[in-house]
Amino acid sequence: MVTAMKMTVNALNDLRDEDKFQALFEEAMMLCRESDVPFPESPRQRRPPKRFCGPAPAHTWTTVEEYFRSQFFQVVDTAVSQLKLRYDQPGLHKYMQLENVLIAADMSTDELKTVISAYPEMDADRLAVQLAMMRQQNWQMESVEDIATRLTSAEPVVRSMFDQVEQLVRLLLTIPCSSAEAERSFSSLRRLKTYLRNSMSQQRLNHLAVLHVHRDRIDSIDIDAIAREFVAKSENRLATFGRI
Repeated sequence: MVTAMKMTVNALNDLRDEDKFQALFEEAMMLCRESDVPFPESPRQRRPPKRFCGPAPAHTWTTVEEYFRSQFFQVVDTAVSQLKLRYDQPGLHKYMQLENVLIAADMSTDELKTVISAYPEMDADRLAVQLAMMRQQNWQMESVEDIATRLTSAEPVVRSMFDQVEQLVRLLLTIPCSSAEAERSFSSLRRLKTYLRNSMSQQRLNHLAVLHVHRDRIDSIDIDAIAREFVAKSENRLATFGRI
């Protein structure tokens, strides 16, 4: 995510060039001419309040191109500053350090202790040993999801050997790196908690919300297999529904 942000910022900084704006403005004028639409115009000048500019005369744009040049650079600068403001935060840097503990897997024990100092339930010495075992076994560790998939598919005995790694993976997968997930949950709640469902219990609402948020995974589940498993767990259900 941070890498994508840096690539976006670099692309925006490349756009902040006089030649790029000139080419864009000329292309816009050419499209207006070909499409027979009005050419861009400067907005009507308004005198700002005196408390902002005093007795000085209001600034006026000499040409339409000059006005849109300032607007273009302002948009680019605003986008760059907002991206840096959102992604250059202490909490996100802490999250990146925790992620690098797994992906890089080459930190010393002292560095591990510094990174996970905020989590007393974790043991840096045992984590360093388990990370070294992962490197010796040539585990694919390009992302947290790769390690989570490897741990999920491993036998319980093997997973017990990497309990600290598993705990760190759970920590990384549950820590929200942004407010997007929380906003999605509120949007889902607005669609689920309607006036027709006011008698719904909290437990059922939580389950429906999880199913709704992760509906991409739910759509890939075989409903018939779940129904067969549900029926097979009870003799009364087998007598009622039969074998599916």
